[in-house]
Amino acid sequence: TATRRLCDNVKASITAGTSTTITLTVTTSSVDTAGLTTNRTITTTLTPRDPDETTVPTAPENLAELLTEMTGSGTPGNPYIITNVEELQAMDAERDAHYKLGNDIDASDTQYWNNGSGFKPVATYSNRFEGSLDGDGKTISNLHINNESKNVRGLFSTISPGGKVHRLSMVDVNISGNRWVGALG
Repeated sequence: TATRRLCDNVKASITAGTSTTITLTVTTSSVDTAGLTTNRTITTTLTPRDPDETTVPTAPENLAELLTEMTGSGTPGNPYIITNVEELQAMDAERDAHYKLGNDIDASDTQYWNNGSGFKPVATYSNRFEGSLDGDGKTISNLHINNESKNVRGLFSTISPGGKVHRLSMVDVNISGNRWVGALG
């Protein structure tokens, strides 16, 4: 572990983990105008890519087109079936549709998406997710979202009162943001 003081209120340390991971921990301390001190620690685990791979995974670009290629029609009785992380991102193209996981989703590639910002949360504060996601007892793992300047970060940015997410597990997620950050959102 190496620790270096970056300035008066920021300290970073890098820890070599296994032969395939590096953990970066940054701790900041700030005092607001009322004199209250806020301490914040952010930890990110970086997993190096396979050196034999020649391409870096990128986020899908045409989400609406991805929906047309998925099994299902997005209705409650015939939800779109999500089988990979690209299809998971495609939920953002149709926020009032119904979805179901067809298998566990390994979202490791999202650490490389959008210049390191990762997965773009589904929906926005003003355009909430109004559909449903049935996890069917499956798991989403290794989801990465890294945008310290943005609020409301998670798989979903905002879910409307009529939206529904159930029977879903999320493990080993790495999500950072400014405020209102969580695995689901």
